[in-house]
Amino acid sequence: MTDGKKQIQLRIWYTPGDEKYQELLPLYIRGAQGVLISFSVTDRHSFEQVESFLKLAQKECKDPYLMIIGTKCDESEKREVTADEADTFAKSHGCSYIETSGKAKPNINVWEAFELAGKETFKKAHPELAKEAESSCSIF
Repeated sequence: MTDGKKQIQLRIWYTPGDEKYQELLPLYIRGAQGVLISFSVTDRHSFEQVESFLKLAQKECKDPYLMIIGTKCDESEKREVTADEADTFAKSHGCSYIETSGKAKPNINVWEAFELAGKETFKKAHPELAKEAESSCSIF
């Protein structure tokens, strides 16, 4: 990612939400400046787990930028969580919310989610530099 003048490195760790990986999760996110938590809009149970991941992020990270991502937004006929419900939940927890689909052609909001997360994490972690980067930050 670049802010127009400097490269900004994003280190992205993917951890499955499966129970067997939960004890390792704190090791991955400890000290992170930004945390993205995804759930499937077609699976209410995955949405219900978001709150526990938020609590963990708030425990392990010092004031991180938080984004909730609703995946599979192209599968409207299978949707179990509305965009309004997820957005309201995210706002009530101080998080950004975006819906994505990697399967739609072209994909929906995948790059936009990472770009927004990168920009906002950078701005939150480095407010003194944020004004310079605000207008020209983009993923490459």
